[in-house]
Amino acid sequence: MIGLAWSLAGLATTFALAFAALWLRGARSERQSQKLLLAAEQKLEQVQRQFQRFVPEDVVERLTDSADVLVPERRHVTMLFADLRGFTALCARLDPVVTLKILNY
Repeated sequence: MIGLAWSLAGLATTFALAFAALWLRGARSERQSQKLLLAAEQKLEQVQRQFQRFVPEDVVERLTDSADVLVPERRHVTMLFADLRGFTALCARLDPVVTLKILNY
């Protein structure tokens, strides 16, 4: 009888330790998931800010809103392509990082 009690106590202790280990692993996994989610949200916000430099804010929001279903549509639009005299040749000689700094100035 005493041996059975010790076996049950040992089994209960083992179960409690296993449960604690699983709980800790789950808590650690949840923290890691939260960190990954936060990093992904920050990256999305950064991409949205960069995209908004070229596209109206409402368009960016519509594109990034997962609830919206985007349906292709035909539209008449006007686009302006311009080249400053000598700028293309200048960019061909410059490092791309320098060119970007000039364009962002």
